[in-house]
Amino acid sequence: MDFFSGNLKSFRNIFGLTQEQLAKTLSLEYRTIVAYETGKRIPPVNTLLQIARFYGISFDFLIMNEKCSFPKNIKLLRLAKTIDNDIYSDARNSFEGMVKAMWSKKLNTETVFKQDHFEIDLNKSFHNNLKDLRNYKKMTQPQLAGLINVSRSLFSQYEAGSFPSIERIIKLSEIFDLSLHALVSGEKLAFDFDDKYFGKIMLSADQQLSFEEHKTLVDLLEATINNKK
Repeated sequence: MDFFSGNLKSFRNIFGLTQEQLAKTLSLEYRTIVAYETGKRIPPVNTLLQIARFYGISFDFLIMNEKCSFPKNIKLLRLAKTIDNDIYSDARNSFEGMVKAMWSKKLNTETVFKQDHFEIDLNKSFHNNLKDLRNYKKMTQPQLAGLINVSRSLFSQYEAGSFPSIERIIKLSEIFDLSLHALVSGEKLAFDFDDKYFGKIMLSADQQLSFEEHKTLVDLLEATINNKK
């Protein structure tokens, strides 16, 4: 988790926030943000999810950054979905042109990435999700505990209300083959577009562009939507 402190500082700087401003926004103490950014403390899962939601990004992107294989910028993709209909067809074509003009040499629309396409419904509780996913996979607590190298009694606490380390949450997401975001929040990272070519462009941009470039795209999307109103 050493890289998380760098992620947190980088995202804050791109948003043009001071440590004091971020602390106030998240209802945290200034010294807590300092401790997070210097790597002296690791935020609890609920705080990590709060930070991810503030930036409009997935839990996976916040934790994994460039190693994230699931959708990264939730706000970006939700805005893209907004103009993925006939009402915005002209605006979408204009936006496509802007994206290709700005990043065409950088984007590879054949990039392979994951999305959360699975049958079971999840909820907002990590603990309930863990139990439901275990039952869906027809695994016992001892079996799953063994796979993440903890005792059965400790694993039972995860289903009852405590949280494992981030490293073990990552391992659990790999075992269940779903995003960290879905596991901790119940919100699946799945974005299907009616305009398949437009969807390819936006999902490729989400995967390949930097967070700073994401922010530029978000601003362009919001302007496109506002101009249509």
